[in-house]
Amino acid sequence: MSTPTKPRILIADDHSLVRDSLPYILQRTLPAATYGKATNSAEVFTAIENEAWDIVILDLGLPGDREVETLTRLRLLRPELPILVLSMFPEKKMGAIAIRAGASGYLCKTADVAVIAHAVQETLAGKGFISPALEKLLATTRTPARGLSSLSDREVEVLILLGEGFSLKEIASKLDITVSSIGTYRARLLEKLHLQTSADLVRYVIENRVI
Repeated sequence: MSTPTKPRILIADDHSLVRDSLPYILQRTLPAATYGKATNSAEVFTAIENEAWDIVILDLGLPGDREVETLTRLRLLRPELPILVLSMFPEKKMGAIAIRAGASGYLCKTADVAVIAHAVQETLAGKGFISPALEKLLATTRTPARGLSSLSDREVEVLILLGEGFSLKEIASKLDITVSSIGTYRARLLEKLHLQTSADLVRYVIENRVI
């Protein structure tokens, strides 16, 4: 996969300084790029549904989001779309979690502007961007047998609600489906994530910062 000559870049960040400065940072290496901007999770999904993008530069914890929730749902909607997470969180805190939730690359906002530009180019080219430190972290931390990428959009919804402590009946009411259907989703989640109990699901949600 080669870098598009006129890439369409969606910048999803609730800080105007980041949204406004990134095009200037990338101007030298991607002079023909065009940009869209989103300030919250709802705007991200509206932009994704209405237009085609070559890359999303995504902050974590957008308004309307819970850390990696937007990332997870975005990956489900657009499996092939390159997503570079540009976050205030250091790699050791959220890098591995973001990569396992579907990010193509991860970078802290404290990175040098040249590194940011390089990371965007690498991600656009389909290579992703993982620093040597994050690569080492990924190699040494526990990996779930199967991750969030194996789940359907509805299964992610049910997982999040289970993690928030709602009962099967309460979840059924919220999603307007039957309790037995929620029970089926719960069974699928346990099977796909190689877990045993509802408590395991809650622990999985917390450990992987799904909420």
